[in-house]
Amino acid sequence: MTVIKIEQPAIRVITQSAFLERFLQSERISIRTLARTNDVVLDIYEGLRASPRVRLDFNQVKEGLTYLVSVGVIPQDKIDYLLSDGSEDERY
Repeated sequence: MTVIKIEQPAIRVITQSAFLERFLQSERISIRTLARTNDVVLDIYEGLRASPRVRLDFNQVKEGLTYLVSVGVIPQDKIDYLLSDGSEDERY
């Protein structure tokens, strides 16, 4: 008997809450705090909160994370983790 394994496509759209949970609590607090005085961070934060889902391949998500690195909110090496494929539990 031959067993055929069907590969599922990568999960590249996850829920907003799943995406936000990928940040440490201290990082989420830093984002909210900085959003009070930095309009770009405010725009990034409001954009994330406005949608029930996050498309991990969306260029604006990548650009926003790069900006958060540039202002010291998250380390550069965290971007790969934040943009990694979602799990079944995170699927939108």
